[in-house]
Amino acid sequence: MKKTLCVKRILVCIILSGVLICSTSCSQAQDEQPSAEPNANIQKDVYEEKIAYCLQQIADLEAQLAEKKQEIYVNDNQYQLEIAALEATIASLKLQVNSMSGAPAQKPSDTSSSAQNNQSQNSQTDIEIQGNKFTYVKGNNGVTITKYTGNDTEIKIPETLDGQRVICIGESAFASSNVKSVVIPEGIQKIDWFAFRACTQLVEITIPASVTKIEYGAFDYAKPSFVIKCAKGSFVEAYAKSWGYICVSE
Repeated sequence: MKKTLCVKRILVCIILSGVLICSTSCSQAQDEQPSAEPNANIQKDVYEEKIAYCLQQIADLEAQLAEKKQEIYVNDNQYQLEIAALEATIASLKLQVNSMSGAPAQKPSDTSSSAQNNQSQNSQTDIEIQGNKFTYVKGNNGVTITKYTGNDTEIKIPETLDGQRVICIGESAFASSNVKSVVIPEGIQKIDWFAFRACTQLVEITIPASVTKIEYGAFDYAKPSFVIKCAKGSFVEAYAKSWGYICVSE
């Protein structure tokens, strides 16, 4: 009887142990199951973050592309102006070479060159303006300044001399002078050969849009900080940039 009771107790303990083990396993399974949902959310957030990053990169690159296209357009126009300025200088040099070598030269069509030809037939005249002496010649179309002999370092070239409009700064007119600042008035059409050559003190010159021809060597030996001020989009701007001068255009 005692042996049977002992066996029963052992069986009860085994059954209870099995129930406890099963219960514990189910509990652990239930605890682990909900963790799948947070992992899914995290994965979704990562994808959304990547998508947002890619969209931002696309927007930035599209903006860069538009900017590059604009730069190409602006540079292309600027290059065309600079090429035109260089071509004009080359044509002028060839004309001068032909003239000096005795070959028949084609007459320029611009009024400033015609005026210079007319003026070369007239005698030179001196005039003093506020202590500054200008030598000039008169022609049918206007006046060419051929020499400056003043002492002022800041010069504003007169618009008219002897009742006629100044249209040209002649060859070597200001060469080797001590001028530091020069303002050329509207109406002047040409700056001739070596006009400001060896003006080593020249800091800046203001040139109007009416100037459409600048001959070779006009600013030879200018200091590296020399600045040309001019109208934006003008021949002068293209000339300054093609020759590597500092240009301020507005």
